[in-house]
Amino acid sequence: MYMKKITFKHRILYAGLLSSALVFSGHSVFASELAETQAVVSSAATTLSPDIDDYYLPPELSFISWDYPVVGHTGLDVDYKLTGYDWFNRELSWSVVSGPAGMTIDSDGTLHWKPATEGDYDVTIALDIGGQQTLHKTFTMTVDNARTIFIAPDGDNTTGDGTIENPYATFGDAVAKKIRDLKGKATVYHRGGSYQNYRMDWFGDLASWNMKKLNSQLRIDKEHAVMIRNYPGENPVLNLSGNGFRIYQDHWIYYGMEITGGFGSEGANLIVFGESVAKRVLVSDYHHSYKTNPTGIKAAGPVILDQVIARDNYDRENPSHHNSSNFLFYGESRYSKTPAFFIDCLSLYSDTVGVGFKVKHAGDDDGTGTILHIHKSADIGSRKPFGMVQNGTSIRYSYAYSDTDKGAINLSVTDPLSPIPQTKEKDYETHTDEGMLIEHNLLINSSASGRGMSQVFWALNQDPEHPVVWRNNTIETHGAGKGNLFTSGLYDPLPETWTIQFNNNKIYTPSPENAVIIDEKTYSADKLAEYGSANQLMTTDGTYQFTVANQVFNISHGELVDCESASEVSVYSPCSYVFSDSFEDGTFDEADELFDWSNSPVVGISYVKDGQSYWTRSTTGETIQIDSDATPLPLAEYGTVKAGESEPTNLYSMDMKYNAESHWSELHFDLGKPYKELWIRYWLRVPENFEHRGEQRGGSNMKLLALYMDGYSQHGTAATAVWEFWRDSHDNGDSLLAWHYRDVNTDVNTGHRELFEFIRVPEDRGRWMQLVMHVKASSENGVKDGVLETYRRWSDEDEFTRYHYSDTEYFSVPEDPEYAGWRKGYFMGWSNPGFAEETHWLIDGVEFSEKPLLDVVGVTDAWAN
Repeated sequence: MYMKKITFKHRILYAGLLSSALVFSGHSVFASELAETQAVVSSAATTLSPDIDDYYLPPELSFISWDYPVVGHTGLDVDYKLTGYDWFNRELSWSVVSGPAGMTIDSDGTLHWKPATEGDYDVTIALDIGGQQTLHKTFTMTVDNARTIFIAPDGDNTTGDGTIENPYATFGDAVAKKIRDLKGKATVYHRGGSYQNYRMDWFGDLASWNMKKLNSQLRIDKEHAVMIRNYPGENPVLNLSGNGFRIYQDHWIYYGMEITGGFGSEGANLIVFGESVAKRVLVSDYHHSYKTNPTGIKAAGPVILDQVIARDNYDRENPSHHNSSNFLFYGESRYSKTPAFFIDCLSLYSDTVGVGFKVKHAGDDDGTGTILHIHKSADIGSRKPFGMVQNGTSIRYSYAYSDTDKGAINLSVTDPLSPIPQTKEKDYETHTDEGMLIEHNLLINSSASGRGMSQVFWALNQDPEHPVVWRNNTIETHGAGKGNLFTSGLYDPLPETWTIQFNNNKIYTPSPENAVIIDEKTYSADKLAEYGSANQLMTTDGTYQFTVANQVFNISHGELVDCESASEVSVYSPCSYVFSDSFEDGTFDEADELFDWSNSPVVGISYVKDGQSYWTRSTTGETIQIDSDATPLPLAEYGTVKAGESEPTNLYSMDMKYNAESHWSELHFDLGKPYKELWIRYWLRVPENFEHRGEQRGGSNMKLLALYMDGYSQHGTAATAVWEFWRDSHDNGDSLLAWHYRDVNTDVNTGHRELFEFIRVPEDRGRWMQLVMHVKASSENGVKDGVLETYRRWSDEDEFTRYHYSDTEYFSVPEDPEYAGWRKGYFMGWSNPGFAEETHWLIDGVEFSEKPLLDVVGVTDAWAN
């Protein structure tokens, strides 16, 4: 089941996008359709003709979008994804026809080339569409270092000049002025790392010239497009202090960044306007915008969004408010009569709040036709995956997965320019709704109670020539209540002009007698034939796999069972992650759902400012300056890097402080539900003054990590696993790592096992290590097949060392289903030897997952050395 209160890992690494085919019971439900398409094309030797009115179609059935890398910098990879689209969802294959030596293109359309010299370079790209059609795109790329601008976390808006050697700190007045002076045709690179309090200087309170004037003073064409992007191969995280990018102009490109934490009225982390583009962008946690459309990404006009991920954007004051959404599109024809495209986009919610994809003001009734095409996209976990999507939209080859007892997969709600009536006596003729197409989608509501799929479709359509068309969809509801497909919403009875087509859909519900209810008060299941044909009631629910924005989702019998990376590159897997936190926001907010800070007065977050270390107490928020030889400098201050990172980025860490001659520092956590199998990965820094003392209070062992199921530590009713380190027998201050467990159900209480060298003194003082622990409960209580593993690597190592492995343990689970698995635990804990002086253990990059967290190749067993 999709987990509530998930916190996602703050990193995106994109690789080649895999085919987004939907697998049903081992077969692709789109495969037969594609085969028929190919047969028609082969026999007729012509392009396919869609079997629907032109009103629903885009102007071009297949195209390459207008954008391209206009400006590059010498020595930097172009690293830019081109966008292709095909109405028939055929396979796309890219190639470089002509261009500078060394230029290549990946299977997903990502262009690569590192220019050595400045100049203009002509490029021609080919896009093969299913072996039946070929499109070409020719453009001129300019390599001109003077037209590139650099921004970095350690940059300066006052003393910087925007060069790669002397970058700015934010996209402020200096950057805006430079773009104006260049008259566009520029690329703004953001170096990797975390940007704190990133602001746009929107209202000009920091300088006399601002971005608002940039909007009014600069008009650019496609050949002078401005790109705001990541530095190739790096991941910038822009933590906003207000609204995000709000540039209301054509031909701006946003690429490869994470934009998070914005707030304000009628705002968004990112606004994409007109003929502009956003690709490979993550927008998250826009908030504090009560009743004013708190939105991750807001779009209007003929925009193109490609591989955009929006996560947890909603009103924190009123989480269920209908104006909260991850994606919001304004469809008024005053913005454009040319449609927009959301391609391969992903909406994610950690809890059942917000709307995934929302459209407003699309029903202008001016004959424009379909104004937005949502293609091969997905929503996971929202209250309304495609909620309040209006007429004038197509949703095709897309996916929705929700888990709510309110049955909130609402695919269409009329919300035209005239307000929705609040009384049922409202005259219907005030509405100006237009047609809509919903086809080739997988729609699942896994709710275990209430209505499985209530209010799926609120539709009041007055244009019989352009009805709302449902066809070739797979729809599953898993609730115990009625599986309503159509309700009339505020209108009772339905007007006679209400028009809909419903054909060739597959429907599953655990209550077949209620599988199709046209309208709860007016119609019944036997009226379905009046609206369509060839629909099927499924007797069993299915198994599915689909890939969107490089994330692979697996759904089995209504449950989202796991997520996997779509490539060998480590990409965060949103539905397998239980929790993760890098502490880079410098607060305890993200971990509130997991950690019990109130029980840990000696636990906090440490950070460095102006060369001095500070420590913030978790229980009170008090900040203390650290003045000792044990100053716990974060990883970045040492100039070292964690494995897999190109440069130091970590500035904040959780700090487990042991006071002088103290024996205790312990942080409890509760995952919120039990897990039969659990992986834990985190970074741990050895204190600069660490020495493992001899026995002080009955032993030389000190806790590292404990996992249990119900009662604290070993006082529960089932299994507890504990990792500890012991003083080396040579009395040199070194430590050994061991583990043990207790299983109450089988009355097993083991001694400490597999002691191996863990920390050397003084060699390992100040070093960072990454630890991975893996536990799996027994298949049945009393069966000796529980699993425990431990891995460790230092920050300068590529390979892990495996310290512990056993798959023959009694790991029983409690009878109470709320605790029937690994659920609770604590970091660090009691230290028998204690410490002679104040000592700080830093913990960072904490991750809990149901899926494996070993993302490197190569493991050496400690016992083999």
